[in-house]
Amino acid sequence: MKPHDSNISACRICQGALFKVLQLEDLPLANSLADLPNEEKPVYPIIIKVCEQCASAQLDTGIRKEVLYSNYSFATPDSITLTKHYRSIIDQLLENDIITKNSKVVEIGSNNGAFLKELSRHASLCIGVDPISPMDSNDDGCTFIREYFDVERSSIILTDFGQFDLIISRHCMAHNVDLFALIDGVDVLLNPNGTLIIENSYWPSIIERGCYDQFYHEHIYYHTIKSISHLVGTIGMEIVQVKLNNVQGGSMQYCIKKKNQKDRDKTNFSKMIEIESNLSLRDTFSDFQKNIDCHIIDLRATINNLCSRGKTIHAYGASAKASTLINTLKLTENEIPIIIDSTPSKQGKYIPNTGIVICSEGHLISNWPDYYLITIWNYADEVINKVKALGNTKSKFIIPFPKVHII
Repeated sequence: MKPHDSNISACRICQGALFKVLQLEDLPLANSLADLPNEEKPVYPIIIKVCEQCASAQLDTGIRKEVLYSNYSFATPDSITLTKHYRSIIDQLLENDIITKNSKVVEIGSNNGAFLKELSRHASLCIGVDPISPMDSNDDGCTFIREYFDVERSSIILTDFGQFDLIISRHCMAHNVDLFALIDGVDVLLNPNGTLIIENSYWPSIIERGCYDQFYHEHIYYHTIKSISHLVGTIGMEIVQVKLNNVQGGSMQYCIKKKNQKDRDKTNFSKMIEIESNLSLRDTFSDFQKNIDCHIIDLRATINNLCSRGKTIHAYGASAKASTLINTLKLTENEIPIIIDSTPSKQGKYIPNTGIVICSEGHLISNWPDYYLITIWNYADEVINKVKALGNTKSKFIIPFPKVHII
C-alpha cells in the first residue's frame, strides 16, 4: 500500500474543485526526528491547493496515519503563553455555561494532557483520546485512551461512560485525511444539547502572515469558517460563535451546536464569511508563490550573510514549524549546529535531514551564540525574556515571520 495519496482534484471536505496556489521543496515528516545526524528520512511533496467552494486549503499529498504517526515526536510545550490560553478557553466555557462541575468532557488529540488537566478541576469526568498520548491511562484526575478517535472508539466510550456534554478538538482537525471519521465519532458521543469546540489554524491568518512554516504533512487542512461549517453540517450541527486568537500565529475557535438551538449569533462571523469569499478566487493568490519564494530568499540571505561574517547562530524551538522552515531553506549543521528545545524526549535527536542536534535549555546558560533563529516565532516574546533572564545580553534574535527582522 502506498504511504500517501496525491494528485487530488476535488476537495476532501465538500468535493469542490481545487486549484494549486503553492509548491515548496519536498520535505520529510516534520515530527519524525532523526536518531543520527546523517540519517536520511523519506521526503514527500508539499503542494497546497484551495477549494473553489469552501475556500479551505489542503495538502495535495495526504500521508496515511500509520506512516504519519509511526515516529511522532510532538509534545505540547510547557509554555506560559499556552497556559494563559488554556485558562482563557476555560473561562469562556464557564461564562457561557458550556461546562459545570457535573459536565463530562472528551478531548480529541489530548497529547500530554496539558489542557485537559487544567480543565479537569471544573468538570466531573475528563477523557483524552490520542493515538500517541504519552500519558498513563489515569493521570491527575483524567482518563487517557491511546487510540484514534473515530466511530468505533466513540461507541466503546459511549458504552462505558454514556454521552458527553463537551467535546473539544484543539489543533487536530487538520491532522487526519478522513475528517469525517472524527466528525461521525462526535455525532455518536455528544449529547443532543452538548457543545463541540474546534480550534485550528485559520487559513486567512496564514495567508496574511505568509507563514509557510505551517505547511507540513501533519497539517493536511487549513480551515475556514466555510469548511468547518460544511464539515459539521453533515451531522446536523452548525457554528454558533467564532473567536480569532493569536495561538499558532493565528487560530480560529469554533463553538458548534445542534442546529435550531437558540444561541446562534451569526452576526458574530457574517463579515468574516464575506471576507472568505475572496479566498475561493484564483486571482487572490496571483502573488502567493512569488511572495513566499522572496521570503525564503531573504531569510536564507540573512543567515548566509551572518555566517560569512563569522557569526554563530543557534535555533530555538524544535517544532514541526522549525523542521519545515529549516528544510525549506536547506539549512544544515554548517549554518546552525544546535537547536534548543525544552522537551526531554526530543533532546539528543536531530532535525530530519539536516544534522542539526536538539539540545536542552541548559545550553542557554553558557556558550551564547551571536544570534538565535527563533523558529517558534509565535512564542518570541516568551523565548527572548527567558534568554535575557539568564543574563545573556550578547545574543540577538532573528524573527522569521511575518517579515524577517532582527531584535
